[in-house]
Amino acid sequence: MKKCRWINRLGVAAMFAAFASAPALADETVSVGGSRAVLIRPSAPRASVILLPGGSGAIQAGHHGDIHGLLGNQLVRTRQAYAARGLAVLVADAGTDLKSAVGYMAAIKRPVTVIATSRGTLRAAEGIARGAGPDALGSDLEIPQPGIGQRQ
Repeated sequence: MKKCRWINRLGVAAMFAAFASAPALADETVSVGGSRAVLIRPSAPRASVILLPGGSGAIQAGHHGDIHGLLGNQLVRTRQAYAARGLAVLVADAGTDLKSAVGYMAAIKRPVTVIATSRGTLRAAEGIARGAGPDALGSDLEIPQPGIGQRQ
């Protein structure tokens, strides 16, 4: 009986130690550049990323950092992985002004990298053309070529 209590106490202590060493992550909805975006801010960020998902770009941010749109999008699905590596993460909605988003994230931690997929890449290019100045840009844009990879 005493051995069982000792094992339980050890398990509880290990659980508290794991929580204490994990970075503090909390999704919150913020207003940036005239639209709602989801922010994940580690306790001591190493850098910042702005995620611009493709498609319509409408993430449909809820009131508490929850996302209701584009749930199948790769950037939306993997947002916690960026934060787990010490990056402050802003998942921006299609209507977010990129210049404002870069300024918002720069106030948290530089460098600021914009990561975009598909139509999000086009929105990133438009934002940069309007004066947004991220420190880096990573994107994936697939442009179909007539007759290549298409069924006849």
